[in-house]
Amino acid sequence: MKTRLIGAVGAATLLFGCTSALKKQCEQTNWFNHGRQLAIDGKRIGQDDFIGSCQREEVEVDSSALDRGWKAGRGEYCEPQGAYLTGKRGDFLNSDLCEPNQIRKMLPEHARGVEDYCHPQNGKIAGSSGRLYNSVCPKNLEGAFLPEFNKGRQIFLDAEISKKRNEIRTLDRKISDLQVQKRDYQNSLKDMQLRQTIGVALDRERTDKERMDQDQSRRQIEWNVQDTDRKIRQHRDTQQKFENEIQTLEREKRALQ
Repeated sequence: MKTRLIGAVGAATLLFGCTSALKKQCEQTNWFNHGRQLAIDGKRIGQDDFIGSCQREEVEVDSSALDRGWKAGRGEYCEPQGAYLTGKRGDFLNSDLCEPNQIRKMLPEHARGVEDYCHPQNGKIAGSSGRLYNSVCPKNLEGAFLPEFNKGRQIFLDAEISKKRNEIRTLDRKISDLQVQKRDYQNSLKDMQLRQTIGVALDRERTDKERMDQDQSRRQIEWNVQDTDRKIRQHRDTQQKFENEIQTLEREKRALQ
């Protein structure tokens, strides 16, 4: 009975340890704010992949708060000031979200925001923000804007590459610590097996309780070895993911030079 209990506890620990970062993010999401931000970004709720991902993680999405937040955000988006800010972020205006009489007031302000975004002095700031350029600038402004934007983009790419390399080094240290733990567990198993062998050689008969306790301890240590291996594999998979991302960032950086 005790052995089965330890196996169940180990399995439960393994399952809880595998709780995805996405699920945690979903559980911590303020759905009113999320809906509001969608509208401010010029998107409808149905265009958001994050909501579907959370539902697949079996996280309850507060649809009522999401809808209220989206309507509040749309109210801001469809104001002239909202149109200016959309242009200032370097985004196109999604006129489908707003009424025709609102659009007439929004278009001049959006054009003013785009002009401010496309100013050469803003290029480096915009590029270093991490947001991609989506060809929003008029041709008469784009020629002077893009070189500055690309300089900022290179700064952003360098920072991202450095951050991911630091993450890889951090995971190296974690893997090293886990490998030490694994060797300790394996040594404990060897010691246990040696003690059992010596006991047999001395013709010492174990009581039922001793046998049960030893089997229980052995199963727990074996589970610990397996769990440590799992964590090491996860860290190495994450390292490979970072390596692939670095290669993609470096290719983009070379293309900008």
